[in-house]
Amino acid sequence: MSKILGWNALMNLWYLPGSLGGSFLADKVGPRFALAIGMGSQAVVGFVMAGLYPILALPQNVAAFVVVFGSYMALGELGPGDNIGLLASKVSHSYPRSLICS
Repeated sequence: MSKILGWNALMNLWYLPGSLGGSFLADKVGPRFALAIGMGSQAVVGFVMAGLYPILALPQNVAAFVVVFGSYMALGELGPGDNIGLLASKVSHSYPRSLICS
């Protein structure tokens, strides 16, 4: 039970660098491009993870699975995790008030 708790804690630590990186990336290139970069990178890692699944599913490869899946989760925070709400709020403020209230 303590091993499972340790691996889960280690896997959840991957969210932090993803969200920090996403905030700096959104500041640098804008939320739209940060969302696209994060989603594209997450798709690439997801395809790699799916291709390596027979190897990653073995019990002796738990550490490799944590690294690959953790980077997948970090990229999810880098792209959509940080930028969907930011992009939605920026888009909703760009419409004229007459279109929203009519």
